Amino acid sequence: MKKSLIKIVPIILFTLGSFTMTSQNKRMQKADEKYNQFAYADASELYLSLVEKGVTSGDIYLKLGNSLYFNAKYKEASKWYAKFYAQKKGHNDLLFLLRYAQSLQAIGNKTEGQKIYADFAKLAKASNSSAKTVEDHITMIELNSNRYHMNSLTINSSYIDFGSFYRNDTLYFSSSRNRRAINNRIDAWNNDRFLDLYSSYYNATEDDFTTPERMKGDLNSKFHESSAIITKDGSTMYFTRSSNQATDDSKTHLKIYRAFKINGRWSNFEDLSINQNDFSNAHPALSPDEKTLFFVSNMPGSLGETDIYSVEIYDNGSLGKPKNMGALINTSGRESFPFVSAENELYFSSDGHFGLGGYDVFYIDLEADTNLVLNVGTPINSPQDDFAFSVLKPKQKGFMSSNRTGIDNIYKIKELKSIKDNLYIEISGIVRDKDSDSPISNSSITITDERGKVVANTFSDDQGSFQTTINQFMSHHIKASKNEYLSDSLLIPIRKEHTIVQLRLKKEEIEKILPITFNTTIYYDFNKTNIRSKETVTLDEVITILNDNPTVRIRISSHSDSRGSAKYNQLLSEKRTEQVIQYFVKRGIDASRIVGESFGESQPINDCRDGKKCSKSQHQLNRRTEISVLNN
Repeated sequence: MKKSLIKIVPIILFTLGSFTMTSQNKRMQKADEKYNQFAYADASELYLSLVEKGVTSGDIYLKLGNSLYFNAKYKEASKWYAKFYAQKKGHNDLLFLLRYAQSLQAIGNKTEGQKIYADFAKLAKASNSSAKTVEDHITMIELNSNRYHMNSLTINSSYIDFGSFYRNDTLYFSSSRNRRAINNRIDAWNNDRFLDLYSSYYNATEDDFTTPERMKGDLNSKFHESSAIITKDGSTMYFTRSSNQATDDSKTHLKIYRAFKINGRWSNFEDLSINQNDFSNAHPALSPDEKTLFFVSNMPGSLGETDIYSVEIYDNGSLGKPKNMGALINTSGRESFPFVSAENELYFSSDGHFGLGGYDVFYIDLEADTNLVLNVGTPINSPQDDFAFSVLKPKQKGFMSSNRTGIDNIYKIKELKSIKDNLYIEISGIVRDKDSDSPISNSSITITDERGKVVANTFSDDQGSFQTTINQFMSHHIKASKNEYLSDSLLIPIRKEHTIVQLRLKKEEIEKILPITFNTTIYYDFNKTNIRSKETVTLDEVITILNDNPTVRIRISSHSDSRGSAKYNQLLSEKRTEQVIQYFVKRGIDASRIVGESFGESQPINDCRDGKKCSKSQHQLNRRTEISVLNN
C-alpha cells in the first residue's frame, strides 16, 4: 500500500504541474493576443497575474511596461521597465530606452530619466540635433518657458475630453462622457467608453462656453470619433474615426474621413484615398491656404511608432501622395496631433524629442531656414501628456489638452510672447590687440551656427566694437580676423542672456608664416563612422593650428579595416571623411581649406588584408583618418 502511494504521488504532482504549466501558457498566449490587438488594459492585467504567480521574463516585463505606458500610467510602467533594464536587456533598444526615459521624467525622477535619455541619444547617434547634450535640451526648454497663461475649461467632465478645434465661436472636441453610448461599449485599449464629437458655443457676454452637445446626425458612430477640423467656409469637415472593420477581437485601425455640410447637417461621409485597412491615419490639420492636409500615420515607411505626414489637396478634392515630414520632425517614438498656424508654423506632440515626460508640445517654423524643432516649455508642457495644441493669431489665444490632473482635459491658453520673438538675443563684443590691448577697427567678424552655416558677417567699428543677433537656441562659433593678424575664435553656447564677447588678435610673427608640417591620426570603433569623444582632443589641436595659421590647408584621408566587402568599406571610409570635415566646418574652419580622400581597405598600414587572420588591435590600426598639411 505504501509503495503504491509512493508511485502515485509523483504522478499526481506531475499532472498538477502539467496542468499549471498549461494554464500559464494559455494565460500567456491570451495576454500576448490582447497586447497584439492593442487591448493594453486587458493585457496588463493578464501579465500582472502571471507575475503574481511567479512567471517572470524580460518579455513580460517589457510588454507589461509598454501596456501601462500607452495608458499614461508612467509610475507603474517605470517599475517594470526598471526590471527589464536590470536584466541587461533593452540597452540597445531605442524605443525601450525612450519610453523608459519618458516614464522616469513623467514621475519626477529627472536625474535617472536624463541618464537613460542620454543612453538613447548616444545610441541614436543624435549628433545632428540642435542640442548636443541633455543639459543643452534642458536649457532650451527653460529658454522657451513662461510664455503662456492657461486655465482649465469649465465644460470639462470627469471623463476624457480633448482635441479642441475652434471655428466661428464654436469649440469642437472629443469626449467619452456619453453615458448612453451604444451597448455601453468599452474600448479595450484603456477600458474607457468610446469617444464622440461634441460642440460648445462661446458666450462672449459670460466669457464662458455653453453646455456641450453631442453632434447630431450620423457623424458619431458606435466607434471612436475625434480630432474634427472644419474649413474656413464651414462647408467641409475632416475627422478621425475608428475603422468600420474594427471589433473587440481584432486590431483597431483609425481612418480620416471627410464630411460635407448640406442643409445644416453633416453628411456624404468620404473615406479618404490615403486610408488603408492595414495601418492607421488620424488627427487631420490643414495648412493656412487649406491646400495641404497634415496627419498622423503608422503607414509602412514610417520612421517611428507614428509619424506626421502631409498630402496635397487638389482643386477637385482628390488627394496626392502622402509625404513623410522627415527625420527632423519624426523620431523613433510617437509624433501626433499636428496643428499649423496662420504663419505656417507646425505645432505637434511627441514623446521622441526630449521633453518633460510623456507627450510634449513642440514647434517648428516650416518657412525658416534653420528648421529648428523647439520644445515650447512650461506651463504648456508638464511631466504628463500634453497635446492637441492650437493657437489663433493674431489674437494669440488657443487651446490644448493634457492629462496632468489624471484625466484628459481641455485648457484655454493665452500666448504672452510669441516663439519667434523669443528666438533671438543680442550679441556684442570688442576686438583687441592681444599684446597692446588696444581696440582693432575694421576686423572681419563671422558667426557660424552649429550646422556650419554663416549667419552673420559684420566689421568692428573704430572702437573695435561690433553688435548683431543670434538664435539663442543654437550654439555658435564667432571668428575675428584681419590682415597681418592671426585670427581668434570662440564658442558661444546655448544661453538665455545678452552675450558680450572679447576677441584678441595677435600680430603675425615671422615664425608663424614659416612652413608648417604635421601628420596626426584618429581611430574608429568597428563598423562605425562617428568620432569617438577621446579623438576630439586631437581634432581640436588641429583646429588651434589652423586658426593660428589661416593660410594652411589640410588633407583628410580615411581608411577601414579589411573586414566586409571592399565596396562597403569604401563607403564606410567616405562617411568617416565626411564626419571629420563636418567637425572642422562646424567649428569655423572654411571648407575650402580642406581636401578629403577616402581609400576604404586598399591602404592598410600592416598586413591585415582580405583572408589574413589579425588581432583586434591590428585591425584597429587600419580603422583611421589621417590628417596632414596639404602642400600647395
